[in-house]
Amino acid sequence: WYILTLATFTFTFVVAIPAMSLPVLFAEIARDLGLTLVQVGWIWGIGSVMGIVVGLLGGPVGDRLGPRRTLAGACLLMGLCGAARGLTWNFMSLAVTMFFLGFAQSAIPMNVHKTCGIWFPGPRLGTANGVVSVGMAFGFMVGSLLAATVLSPWLGGWRHVFFLYGALALLFSLLWWFSQDQAAAADAAPVDHLSIGAALRHVTSLPNVWWLSLATLGVTACINGTLGYLPLYLRDLGWPDAT
Repeated sequence: WYILTLATFTFTFVVAIPAMSLPVLFAEIARDLGLTLVQVGWIWGIGSVMGIVVGLLGGPVGDRLGPRRTLAGACLLMGLCGAARGLTWNFMSLAVTMFFLGFAQSAIPMNVHKTCGIWFPGPRLGTANGVVSVGMAFGFMVGSLLAATVLSPWLGGWRHVFFLYGALALLFSLLWWFSQDQAAAADAAPVDHLSIGAALRHVTSLPNVWWLSLATLGVTACINGTLGYLPLYLRDLGWPDAT
């Protein structure tokens, strides 16, 4: 139960809420940093570039280090890069922090689901993955609902919102790192004697993997485009921020 709760709230507070807070804060950020709509699109999408690399290497790294250590390191990087967004002063500095943030952000989901696979094998795996996925969906709703309407006015601006999210990610990094006694089994992942290169060559030789990857590419592009721009368009149409 501890691992399932920690994994669920990692999705909520480390990944989903910070991610979906960004689109609703774009109006403030663009005004303060002088960003154009095109630059806003670059900021929203540039993290996915690093995600391509992590998508290939994050799984093998999680196998080698164990998901607990990998998640602790990813949350640490999320905290540092996420908070660093509050110190940016122009488009380029924000783009650089978002680029490296994408590295950690892409590594977390696969290792959360890997943790579920280790702790909840067999028929319980579907339920466990469903629970952590609800945590992600709940974070999407909360982040988009509260970031611009409650947190930013309360904390004094978008920069302090990112500082708060960075501190939360650092807290979850500690929780994963010090969960060793409770989560020792999560580091007992099946040992893969293949090198990372050999494993990647094997996987990329499977045609179905390429078809699945292309389909995921298209679906993810549509979802990310909608999530990133929809708040700006609805606000321009006169919708209240909370709505």
